[in-house]
Amino acid sequence: MHLQSADSDFTPPLSQHIDLKKYSQKIVSHAHRFEAWIDERLIGLIAIYDGDPAYITNVSVLTDWQKSGIGSRLLHECIDFLKQKEILAVDLEVSKSNSSAISLYEKNLFHEKSSTERTMIMRLNIGENQ
Repeated sequence: MHLQSADSDFTPPLSQHIDLKKYSQKIVSHAHRFEAWIDERLIGLIAIYDGDPAYITNVSVLTDWQKSGIGSRLLHECIDFLKQKEILAVDLEVSKSNSSAISLYEKNLFHEKSSTERTMIMRLNIGENQ
């Protein structure tokens, strides 16, 4: 339900290139999740897959809660988790046209690792390499 609510906030919307139901099932089954809740409503989610580098597959905060610090707080929780696991880096992919997401990642010390015409892979080097 969260991914459906956040779908239009993605650039382009997630539903244009993935099956939201299958994707959410994959996240629940295989990803570590960092969540922000208000009452019974999931308002923020970061999902990561293990590896070194780890891979952030989803960062989503519902529109009404964006720019409130939830995204940064969840990123910090995720990074602390990766530090405990002694993982040295984490990557994510973002649309080049999603300037607010890129700004959030840069504010949290991610940098461009590679890019295509439409997307960018960003990396955060964790620990001593930061």
